[in-house]
Amino acid sequence: MNPFIILLAAFAAWYIPTGLALYKMEYNMSDFNVIAIRSDYVDVSLNLNLFNRTDTHFIINQIDMKVYLNDFYVSDMIIKDVAMPANSKVPVTAVIRLKKDEILKSAWDIIIDKGFNQSVFKFMGIAKANGRSYPFISEMPVTDVEL
Repeated sequence: MNPFIILLAAFAAWYIPTGLALYKMEYNMSDFNVIAIRSDYVDVSLNLNLFNRTDTHFIINQIDMKVYLNDFYVSDMIIKDVAMPANSKVPVTAVIRLKKDEILKSAWDIIIDKGFNQSVFKFMGIAKANGRSYPFISEMPVTDVEL
């Protein structure tokens, strides 16, 4: 048998299940806490749950995402080196910095126009594992946050 075919089959057996697992991965937020308030920014700790709904164990090398509140940009967030066992829920904590100059318009929208309870968090980004990247978008109403 051709060694190239064997090498290609081994690569596919490693690469495809991880890509499928990244595609099926789900995200939600379980809690958030204010950890620092300064004159120019507020640091907020977010507890996120990552769900691996497949039988594939893999390691997420990095998740780069942007966080939006009511479609207004809030902050960037990076999560690195998360082991995802098969069929599991893995909680991770990330800190985002809400900068005064970037949050003013969205804060007005949240407080005055909609009210915080009708607000929606949106996470948009790219998850990377085993050299594979998967873009994602996940939305979550504030009322769904498990406090």
